[in-house]
Amino acid sequence: NDWTSKQHPAKEEIKIMTTKPLILAGFVLMLAVTAAAHEDDPSVPKHIQRLKSDDAKERRQAARSLMDLGPRAQGAVVALTEALGDESPSVRFTAAQALGSIGPQAVAAADALAAALKDENDAVRWNAAAALGKIRTGGTAVYALTKALKDNNIQVRRYAAEALGAIGRAARPSTDALAAMLKDKEVSAVLSAAEALSKIGKGKLAVDTLAITLKHDDLYRRRRAAEILETIGSDARDAVPALLHALNDAAGWRTPKVAASSASRSAAASRLP
Repeated sequence: NDWTSKQHPAKEEIKIMTTKPLILAGFVLMLAVTAAAHEDDPSVPKHIQRLKSDDAKERRQAARSLMDLGPRAQGAVVALTEALGDESPSVRFTAAQALGSIGPQAVAAADALAAALKDENDAVRWNAAAALGKIRTGGTAVYALTKALKDNNIQVRRYAAEALGAIGRAARPSTDALAAMLKDKEVSAVLSAAEALSKIGKGKLAVDTLAITLKHDDLYRRRRAAEILETIGSDARDAVPALLHALNDAAGWRTPKVAASSASRSAAASRLP
């Protein structure tokens, strides 16, 4: 307090002198850790050179090595982007995986990954979708991912929906397509679409579908429906009756627990004027 400061000015000065260096040291350490995380691994040039090998297996292994390095392979973004056009499907989808592992620092590859969503190989398409979700960029990527929601491969549809959810509110132009996906014949795709809608702030559109899914034969799907409803929060109030019924789910302890939490949040919101 003021009295203490006046009576013991020397103590206050010592306290300030000892605290400031600690704060400064912490800040410098944080900068050093951040810089290290974005610094390329010394092996990156070697792996880039391996991507040019005549042996497809060697090229794939190079892409895999870069994938394992994650953000520390950002210097290989250009080379990996070129590898998306490799004649070998395994090299193409491993390059997509590597770009995804680099994350937002691979944003320069977003357009190429969006184009890869039209690749003839299923694995290339779904890995491209997954990578875009990790890079989390809007624009062209959102448009391409929205179109991929109608892909004939379930994995591509799922990963496209999950990527849009990861992108967040910038993916709102995909709302109608995600809502339409709630009628997908594959329940896993339905759940991916519902979760994506929740993440872009449009979860209310999925509430009725999720309430029905709470009665699905498969335990995992019932549990996921309850978990997604919990993320939707107050907008899930119409699902309260179904959630209360799910409290009697004896097949797995987590479903009633999640349902109770979700029902509590939604019911509280339903009492609001």
